[in-house]
Amino acid sequence: MSIGSMGSYAERSDAVAVKRVSEAGVYVVCSMGNDGREGLQTGANPAIAKDAIAVGSVDNSYEAQLYLITPNGEKIFYIPGIAYGGWRSTIYSTIVVNDPQATSNDGCSGPSKPVEDAVVLYAVRRADTCNSTVRCNKAAEQGAVGWSSVIPSGSISLEDGQSIIKIVTENSSAIFTFTNMLEFNPMVTLYLSQIGNPVPETVNKAFNNGTTYRPSISEVLNLFQSNANPVNIYNSTLLASTVQQGAGLVNAFQALTATTIVSPSELALNDTTVHIWPEYFQLDPGQSRTVTLKFHAPDGVNPNFLPIYSGFTDVANDVDEKVVHVPYAGVVGNYSDASILVRNNPQGFITGIVGDDGYYITDGQELNITAAGVFPIVLVTAWASRTILVEVVSSTSFATS
Repeated sequence: MSIGSMGSYAERSDAVAVKRVSEAGVYVVCSMGNDGREGLQTGANPAIAKDAIAVGSVDNSYEAQLYLITPNGEKIFYIPGIAYGGWRSTIYSTIVVNDPQATSNDGCSGPSKPVEDAVVLYAVRRADTCNSTVRCNKAAEQGAVGWSSVIPSGSISLEDGQSIIKIVTENSSAIFTFTNMLEFNPMVTLYLSQIGNPVPETVNKAFNNGTTYRPSISEVLNLFQSNANPVNIYNSTLLASTVQQGAGLVNAFQALTATTIVSPSELALNDTTVHIWPEYFQLDPGQSRTVTLKFHAPDGVNPNFLPIYSGFTDVANDVDEKVVHVPYAGVVGNYSDASILVRNNPQGFITGIVGDDGYYITDGQELNITAAGVFPIVLVTAWASRTILVEVVSSTSFATS
């Protein structure tokens, strides 16, 4: 299901419903929400429910895309235009660069060069006042080629556009091949799964190696989580935190062909250095083995900042060399002692009352509050809180008899 709302807590009715359904043996897949870039504790209900399978998006390595071919055989991938789509068949054509030095609104008033029986290349910017529909229609009026009742179009990267300009500058008669064929190319989005619930500090994990069996629902969940592929931080060789990526990128093929089950398939801990015993062992088909993992808290970290650590425990077999991963995550420190309200911030955005001059009032400053007056109370929180109470207390004490 793809629903969610602000103020997500596992005790809300939709999260409780998902928890009860899951406990009845039906696993519920939920969207993690659209606010992940805001950081921790921004997951949506009911995805944060206990036992829910939450999914989010991550840049994928490959996606099928349309492409054109340059005279030297290089493939340039393009995104089909919104107005009329891409090319519906393969055509061969020259390209007219409308304005190699264009700064804005290139083609909005129509082609500046003869474009009959040719494909036109425009420079497109976000601030332009026209869209692809306007450009395509004006190009069609001047005889640009589309080989259909409307002019197809597509968008390419600035680098690819500059490459085409270079080719056309050297040879204005160069023939390009425009296709409706697909090929895999780096693009976006697949899904990943969420780490679940706390387990004890010392964990027993069962490894089962079988050739044929009928998996239970929990084993299916384990298969998807333990066979997911960990992903790196964007433009980095470092693994992204499991708090961000959960179990990793779903690998459906490896999950379907897996012969090894790891249970549990996720660990939530309170400390981090891991000791595994035994590290190596042999399993015959149908056999299982319990392995003990013990985690120790990391050294040199400040528990006042509640630092989060995470990683993956890898299990590899020497038959087909497939690796299954068990994600873990934990927090150093006591969350119940965390300061919720931000009172000090180098950027100046703190919890406080804003006076009529637009500035925070300071300690000892007095305000004359009337029924018609408005004094915004700004609440800046370092961590999520279900409820925050604000009490207005008179500065004058009245004695009562």
